[in-house]
Amino acid sequence: MRTLIKGAMILTMEEGVPPFQGDLLIEGTQIAEVKESITADVDDVIEAEGMVAMPGLVNAHQHSPMSLLRGFSDDLKLMDWLEQKMLPAEANMTPEDIYWGLSFPWRK
Repeated sequence: MRTLIKGAMILTMEEGVPPFQGDLLIEGTQIAEVKESITADVDDVIEAEGMVAMPGLVNAHQHSPMSLLRGFSDDLKLMDWLEQKMLPAEANMTPEDIYWGLSFPWRK
């Protein structure tokens, strides 16, 4: 399956590459080409004038290691719990603690 997205405002997020009006050619699940104008034999065309094409937003923020502290002082108000209990406990976590917090029980 080949899809052409035409006329989008393209944000590559590459340093030194400003946003530009252009086309994206997608082959299967991969971006095959990105440039100002693409002419190709495709299965589908998406007219994207007035729209933005950009990399997906990935949420890399997580609290998995905090699973080790689940239920720790959960009877306090949020800011008291955070400032008096959680942040000091986090500061004392070792790299091995983080490893097991990220891994357990999902690591096989």
